[in-house]
Amino acid sequence: MKSLQTQGIALPRLGLGTFRMQGAACQAAVESALALGYHHIDTSEMYGNEDDVGAAIAASGIARRDLHVTTKVWHDHLAPEAIQRAFDASLDRRGLDQVDLYLVHWPAADTDLPAVLSTLMRLKDEGRTRAIGVASFMLRQAIEEIDAPIACNQVEHHVFLDQTLMLHYLRSKAIPLIAHCPLAQGQTAENSELARIGEKHGASAARVALKWLLDQDGIAAIPKAGRAASQRANFDALSLTLDAQDRRVIASLPKDLRLVNPPSILRAAILGRAGRGGRQCRPPRHRTSRAHDAHAREIADHLAPLGLRWWCESRVDALMHFSDETWRRLKNAGLTMVFCGAESGNNEVLKKMQASPPIRFWGRHRAPANSASQP
Repeated sequence: MKSLQTQGIALPRLGLGTFRMQGAACQAAVESALALGYHHIDTSEMYGNEDDVGAAIAASGIARRDLHVTTKVWHDHLAPEAIQRAFDASLDRRGLDQVDLYLVHWPAADTDLPAVLSTLMRLKDEGRTRAIGVASFMLRQAIEEIDAPIACNQVEHHVFLDQTLMLHYLRSKAIPLIAHCPLAQGQTAENSELARIGEKHGASAARVALKWLLDQDGIAAIPKAGRAASQRANFDALSLTLDAQDRRVIASLPKDLRLVNPPSILRAAILGRAGRGGRQCRPPRHRTSRAHDAHAREIADHLAPLGLRWWCESRVDALMHFSDETWRRLKNAGLTMVFCGAESGNNEVLKKMQASPPIRFWGRHRAPANSASQP
């Protein structure tokens, strides 16, 4: 199997995802995958299955040097001391003395990113992880300000979700994208267009969708598969050949289906407040003009490349504080802004927004003349 070279490691392009696998079923699934030829296993402390994965690796008899093992630290363990404890616990549960790739699973509210990445880099320097990376993260600060040796960004990617902006940025930095949910949580199997392509090649719709990903430069994929038959079908996707017509059909499919929603947590990381797991987020009660402007630039520069397309604000007046440069970035990012709070009649602000991103009004807002309709 071909691998992607990144930060001194060889990352197999097809791996096994293990989210929501636990216990004996998880161990059996990993053992089956390893026996079939998988050499890339992805897990996380949050999955609660690192001991099961470790037991499967031990039972496989495969030399450790021939396997790639990824794990992740969850967003409530991002203080330096907490990262160290979480990492030690991950190794103990697996029965390993080293992992190949250690990722920050999600950013958290008020993340001290320099301190987080400094801790990960120290683990790398100590030889306890061979490489470090992030998942569903804002990369520009990590790469361009902190200069961390980021080996990958693991994000949702499949035939129904456009990740062009993210891929463009990652490729410019020679950083691979690891696609989680590459089969859109089973929805690729139900698509008639993919099924027709599969029928032409004697393959399933899911195999077609997976091969479309793996044909792209700089992409690895980690489909979850508990049954040996599904694992074998995913592995067989490597031998499938799609033609130009197949790729045109796939390109024409809708590309706006997001199944895992990182913007809530990412926006909370910018604004500084979030409920557990990022399910609830709201801005600080008192934001200065400078904070409003900085918030908007973060949205444009960091979240849009992750696939964010909608951005909510409660009051139109908040946009009074945006600089001309911020307006330009928001427009170029292609975001749609949604206002969904108390009514505000500041039409002067709205006039300024004529050349801005698309606008939608929802809830109690009264849309002024010539504005877009409700979503």
